Amino acid sequence: MEPDFAFKDIIANANDIVIVTEADPLDDPGPRIVYVNPAFTALTEYTPEEVLGKSPRILQGPDTDPATLRRISAALHRREPVREEILNYSKSGREYWLDMNIVPLIDSDGGMRYFAAIERDLTERVAAETMKDEFISTVSHELRTPLTALRGALGMLNPRLVPELTPPALELVDIAQRNCARLLFLINDLLDMEKLSSGGLSCNLTPLAMADVIRTALDINAPYAGRHAAQLVFTPPGEPLYVQGDEQRLLQVLGNLLANAARFSPEGGEVRVELQPRDGRVRVSVCDTGEGVPEAFVPRLFQKFAQAPPRPGESRGGTGLGLAISRAIIDQHGGEIGYVPNRPKGSCFYFTLPRVAG
Repeated sequence: MEPDFAFKDIIANANDIVIVTEADPLDDPGPRIVYVNPAFTALTEYTPEEVLGKSPRILQGPDTDPATLRRISAALHRREPVREEILNYSKSGREYWLDMNIVPLIDSDGGMRYFAAIERDLTERVAAETMKDEFISTVSHELRTPLTALRGALGMLNPRLVPELTPPALELVDIAQRNCARLLFLINDLLDMEKLSSGGLSCNLTPLAMADVIRTALDINAPYAGRHAAQLVFTPPGEPLYVQGDEQRLLQVLGNLLANAARFSPEGGEVRVELQPRDGRVRVSVCDTGEGVPEAFVPRLFQKFAQAPPRPGESRGGTGLGLAISRAIIDQHGGEIGYVPNRPKGSCFYFTLPRVAG
């Protein structure tokens, strides 16, 4: 396929890679490549003749993330655009990272015969981020031990053990304890992210009744929701739904979603948790009635350290890691996590997991 429109020369001279594939078949052996621009050859070392008629899977290798491939496949099966960062391999075996944006191409009759992928080389940026992550991990390990000891020492300063402490002194101790807890929370998030990114975190998967996991998460997060005057609502489905999961990690994901929903809900607002069967999977949704996510920020929602700009009068809180950690955990469960607007107002975050027999 040669682009037969006015932008042909622009595509041919673009610095970004452009690949066009057939829309079908999406399953093995995969759609065939029908067009690549010169930027593709410059990065991958493959000539057009070597890749036309073949699947883009020839560009993947041993360290290409299976979870990323599952997310791409799921979006393409739904005929939806998808944007991901992916590790590919050149003809000589050299690794390179891409920011990949795949969109369906609709013809004049409303049909869809092709997908177009617009890709940008991220290799240098990813190398710099890897160095940064290693530095953050080292610093976090070094800080956690003395902070844990400091928090324990502060815990000994209470009226029962040290009755001579005055009320102003106790107030200062309380401030120190809260800040120690906040720093430890941040450090644990950083270490979790490092483990998940490097594949160093294993999940202990067992059959779980998802409704029970949700109830536990609601009990744990009820005090936080109460501080934000948010109401947590869950109506279990009429049938038991089981997944193969790590309960503590799924509670961590639900805690992140519930905390975000409560924090951004209006006073007295409702945070609704839904549990549904869907096409052999179990879908959990956490929906609020807040202001929603700015449309321009949605593509960055699950990136590390990503935080939407605060609205007027709103303080910035958290680490910007909760959703990135949640996505990594759900990836390890073979699931998918995402976001859709909650109509007419608010946000709805969801994740799906494979359904298993109870």
